Amino acid sequence: MVFEIRNLTLDDYDQAMFLESTAFYNRPSPERTELMRKWFPPSWTLGGFLDGKLVADVRATPFIRRMDGVETPFAAVGPVASLAAYRRQGYAGQVLTASLAQMRERGQALSGLFTPHDALYRRYGWERAEAKLGYSFPPRDVRLRFRSSGGRTVPGMADDWQRLEPIYEQQMASGNGPYKRSAVWWNEAITHDYENDKRIERDVVLWVNDAGEDRGYMVYKH
Repeated sequence: MVFEIRNLTLDDYDQAMFLESTAFYNRPSPERTELMRKWFPPSWTLGGFLDGKLVADVRATPFIRRMDGVETPFAAVGPVASLAAYRRQGYAGQVLTASLAQMRERGQALSGLFTPHDALYRRYGWERAEAKLGYSFPPRDVRLRFRSSGGRTVPGMADDWQRLEPIYEQQMASGNGPYKRSAVWWNEAITHDYENDKRIERDVVLWVNDAGEDRGYMVYKH
């Protein structure tokens, strides 16, 4: 058997969507494949092909992450997927290793991923770097720290993310850790969601001051 690692071509996308969907308990569909073709260039995904069949793949989406005032090339890793019949045979691990080498060639000094399997990814050089906490509280307990100078809330459109981006950039430019969001991230991770295999729009609300300037926004699921 011949195992080959290479970047995907457009002809591989049907295989890739089947692999990634079934690996994460979803159903492949023509709609998902078309979205993949639209937003994810072949150069972002390395595939492992066993006798020409795609059995594992790793996507590294390019980002810019602000660290200590410097814009640093960053790779957002995921999905990391393998067909069930080919797991625990080292194929996904080989693709991960090749993906790290490709990130280095592309000058992506940092990379990150979300996973509940710390021990697995630690073998390849990743380590837990941050945690996320969730808080819940009754709205009546909230008190405004600063008073508004006036304005109103207005509904926004999920596809009008260019209106949200300047607000985000203004607030995050001096932060340590925030990403410069790409078009694919705004469209596929911020303003849209997936539910029961359907792509749905999230609700967008903007805060506009009395001068008509966009000063804040909120994005949430129905």
